[in-house]
Amino acid sequence: MQESNLWGQRSSFQGIASRLIAVIDLKASVAVHAIAGNRLRYQPVWLCGSSPGDPIALADHYRKVGVGAFYIADLDAIVGGDIQLEVLHELLLTMDANARVMLDAGVGTHDGQRQYEALIALSEQHPLVSLIVATECATGLANLDQFVREIGAAKVILGLDYHAGHFLAGVSSETGWLDHANRLGIRRAVVLDTSAVGTRSGPVVVDTCRRVGALVPDWSITAGGGIRSADDANTLFDAGCDHCLLATALLPPRGVSA
Repeated sequence: MQESNLWGQRSSFQGIASRLIAVIDLKASVAVHAIAGNRLRYQPVWLCGSSPGDPIALADHYRKVGVGAFYIADLDAIVGGDIQLEVLHELLLTMDANARVMLDAGVGTHDGQRQYEALIALSEQHPLVSLIVATECATGLANLDQFVREIGAAKVILGLDYHAGHFLAGVSSETGWLDHANRLGIRRAVVLDTSAVGTRSGPVVVDTCRRVGALVPDWSITAGGGIRSADDANTLFDAGCDHCLLATALLPPRGVSA
């Protein structure tokens, strides 16, 4: 029986590889498999021939299957812990000179200037890294202002977070975040529904992407959550997305060598 994800359809996904962004979720310096946003139950990613949860091996695997852009989520930082600076530096040093990297390190969850300065320094040391300000974690719209002042609007991405279609934000509305970001000169957004992540349930943010695209038509939109196949990815592209986030769909079945 044919695999229901992109791993089983590698010949069909080659044509869209440049529009795919591979996901690396880090928890306690280990690459984990995210499923439906239940972070307490995430398990290490397993790749044949590598140590469970080896983030360097996972990045290498993604490159071997033709995907060279990355979305890195520091799950420790997202839930209010310390930024995993050591493993992030190590991982970023393995990236190609022209690799695009989106980093979500829980902007707004940290209490103290030290964490904020660490993120700024990380972005400055790795020029191709853009920082995501995610609505689920941010303490307010001022988080966008802070990072735009420090690193420029071109390196800041608005993360629009949802769970089962419900917009996740402590303050303001979806439109309020988009309007404020647009005024600051931000032109990129990640639309992510955590309820679908890792579930192979199919894309659930199609209508959301259409709505966001209509509100900010000149933005680049990246979508994630539940994408199983090239057809799923193309459905999102048809809805106005420029790129798709993938993890589960790019991994071989357990026991199958990459």
